[in-house]
Amino acid sequence: MLVYYLGLARWIEDLGGETITVATQGRYGQDVPLDWVGTIAVLGDGASLLHTHSPAPMQEVLARVGAPDLVAANHGFAGAAVAVGVPTVAIMDTNDPALAVAARRGADLTVVPMDDNRAQNSYLAALEVLKTEA
Repeated sequence: MLVYYLGLARWIEDLGGETITVATQGRYGQDVPLDWVGTIAVLGDGASLLHTHSPAPMQEVLARVGAPDLVAANHGFAGAAVAVGVPTVAIMDTNDPALAVAARRGADLTVVPMDDNRAQNSYLAALEVLKTEA
């Protein structure tokens, strides 16, 4: 999903939006820090990016920056934003319906169903569809 999120951030900036990063001190899961690839928050061990469903890293980011105008995220990162009322666009893994349930219950959440376990370059097509539909 990294290629998708980097492209989305670049597109938001091209449209005049602002993306943010923030220094965090937390370590999550198996003592893994929150890191940034450009303006994309990720969990990583310095060599590899790691998959998480934990809301804790995004909770720390939101505690430091307050409520942004919009969050684009998946899994627990999206859930943390939704939980504090931040409008969110979320990639919802097709085998993990929690975000769809939150949207159905009225959360300020736009869900984009997508398999999050594909080859990185396969997400470029999804980004292009999004851009042409906007």
